[in-house]
Amino acid sequence: MIKAIIFDMGGVILTSKIENILQQVAKSLDVPAESLMEIRAQNKEALWDGKMSVRDFAALLKKKHSLKQSVAQILSIWKSTYLKATVPNTEMVAIAGKLMKMYKVGMISNLWDFHVTINKERGLYKGFDPCVLSCKVGIHKPQKKIFELALNKSGMKGDECVFIDDREEYFPIAQSLGMKTIAFCNASQMVVELKKLGVEV
Repeated sequence: MIKAIIFDMGGVILTSKIENILQQVAKSLDVPAESLMEIRAQNKEALWDGKMSVRDFAALLKKKHSLKQSVAQILSIWKSTYLKATVPNTEMVAIAGKLMKMYKVGMISNLWDFHVTINKERGLYKGFDPCVLSCKVGIHKPQKKIFELALNKSGMKGDECVFIDDREEYFPIAQSLGMKTIAFCNASQMVVELKKLGVEV
């Protein structure tokens, strides 16, 4: 019997993925998107685990392209661009809210520190319990420990949980712990999949 639903953030609760966000940030700063993608590729796990901040990222970008803006100014542009590029999926927010009345609803997401701060200001984590964010706990998907942490915090067994993400490469580890998984495409498809698992939506 399913007692908990655990969501991803980017591409599920938010409409945009990190790749789209970086492209928009690059455009706002008038630098090649490839440059941001390269820095991200070189430091992906450090950013996820909170060992590298977006401020550090901005400093690298400033140095690499001799940007006239200060790091603080780059972060200000980054924030405004992020807010425009990441539109909350209102349908998904509503569904999650409805599920919270009947089930334990949590989150596991690979996120960068600056983005967590912005999303917290927007109230996007409200009601998600547990809310396991990679940069806060120092581990990330698909590491087994982050799924075990979420299960421990929820007080649920793996087979009592459904994990919903738009990136299927994270599913094998979740499934090894007994969790059911749903590859997210859109809200309607997700609802159909949840109902198949006996979840009241």
